[in-house]
Amino acid sequence: MSLFDGVKNIDNGWQQYLEIAVMMSYLDKAKFYENEVNVPEMSVSPYVMYNVGVQKRWGDRFTEIIQTIVRTGSRNGVGLNAGLRWSF
Repeated sequence: MSLFDGVKNIDNGWQQYLEIAVMMSYLDKAKFYENEVNVPEMSVSPYVMYNVGVQKRWGDRFTEIIQTIVRTGSRNGVGLNAGLRWSF
């Protein structure tokens, strides 16, 4: 479920964006077993994920992406992603 998804163009062709999402698992109360032993660490409590990044399209086929991901709640951490998407 995405709470906010915004895109704004910058003059040099890059688009900046911000996305805030709440992640919930419907299987959170499920019981997980490994060799008939209950493994409660497998359940996932809700958490919030923030994505901030920029992207630029090069023609019709290439898109370059650089983004930072921050997670808070039951899953904490920061990630950095960079990539090139090629449509053929």
